[in-house]
Amino acid sequence: MGEKRSSSVALVLVPGFAGLAWDTSWFEAWHHRIVVTGKLPDLATIDDYASFVASWTTGLPRYALVGDSFGALVALTLAARQPARLAGLVLSGAFLPADVARWVEPVAKAASEGDAASYRSALQDSLRLLSRRMDSTESATHARRAIEAGCPPTVFQDRAALALGFDGLAALKNAAVPTLVVSPYVGSQIVTISAPDAEHGGPPRIRVLSGGFLTRFDTPAPYAVAIDRFVDTIGDIGRAALRATPTLDSRWGTHRHAMP
Repeated sequence: MGEKRSSSVALVLVPGFAGLAWDTSWFEAWHHRIVVTGKLPDLATIDDYASFVASWTTGLPRYALVGDSFGALVALTLAARQPARLAGLVLSGAFLPADVARWVEPVAKAASEGDAASYRSALQDSLRLLSRRMDSTESATHARRAIEAGCPPTVFQDRAALALGFDGLAALKNAAVPTLVVSPYVGSQIVTISAPDAEHGGPPRIRVLSGGFLTRFDTPAPYAVAIDRFVDTIGDIGRAALRATPTLDSRWGTHRHAMP
């Protein structure tokens, strides 16, 4: 483990639907950085969640928000306020409207029935659908266990309502800082809005890295390396164009770690 570089960009890790603090021991590539995370309470609005996470940034130098799934929506909301020390965004998981609806709606319906077994089954089935594209089947189980541990059915319903009413694509278009998106949609809607600004001729604001919806759970080591490398480029954003890169597996190799 290297010494933490206090002058480097810090990472603020925003929890997803589970609301649980990230276990940073899974992400060895970040051990040299200042890393902040925490547990989310059940709050009324996305803005309330953004304000709660903003309180974690007090006293930090420049920082990047890393949001996965529901956490991506919170990170985008906070970024829209254009905090002075925000250096960049990292977004992963299902945060675009169609993907949120595809997996959240059936789980929210099961949660409303108040039956723990139905809630668990709906979580597993919906997360498996997300994982089929690029992740392992085990990643769905890891994600389901995390959500069950931190997000009882009533809380899931509250967060589902907020997520289903949030336009993640519109928020992404309006983000004003360098952004890394880990997504299966390389070559489609996200890449469309990642082209260099035509007026200024600068580098693309959004870099798209091919990965699954559950990459954080499925391949945590290369996920961490990709984010670490991106954050290292933030200071050079005006001198080096950010380009779409190959998949996590093809560039860094698949180093799947067993999760506790």
